[in-house]
Amino acid sequence: QLRVTPHMARSFYAAVARRGRSEEIAQLSNVQKAWRLHKAMQVLEVDVDIDEIRFCNYDGYTVCVAAKQQAMLQGIHEQEKNSFYLTREMGSCIYEEVGARYGIRSREYQHMQSLNNECLEPIEDPWNPQGPRLSVPPKMFYALKVLNIRIPEWEFNSVHGYIVSSPQE
Repeated sequence: QLRVTPHMARSFYAAVARRGRSEEIAQLSNVQKAWRLHKAMQVLEVDVDIDEIRFCNYDGYTVCVAAKQQAMLQGIHEQEKNSFYLTREMGSCIYEEVGARYGIRSREYQHMQSLNNECLEPIEDPWNPQGPRLSVPPKMFYALKVLNIRIPEWEFNSVHGYIVSSPQE
């Protein structure tokens, strides 16, 4: 049995996105049954019956898998544990938060709305001006910057969102 914490599940979702298959899990949830986790595991080539994924009352799921599958999932988590799949829906919530904190008529909100995320652009890291330039989606990066959230590594995932990471420590 493998204990899948929410942090591990996020690692699996990031791995699915990195494989360019995020649309397969985008509309799924884990509310009544672990459909999103189940599909993510299938994409990651770990096929288990949905009834072998049981919700744990405390935090996460218990999944019945073979030792080889368990090792594979733990390896994926180890690779992706500092990554997160940031969906377009989450991005909309971030933009709304900028409006709520600063007001939709504020200079910050208006500037954010003038930007776009059509491609990743190189910019100076405002938290480390002497460091390497970051390659970021301008609108999203600016929104997070004014909310004082630092994400140093971005990978564009087609039209479905971004895989964001922090360096391994």
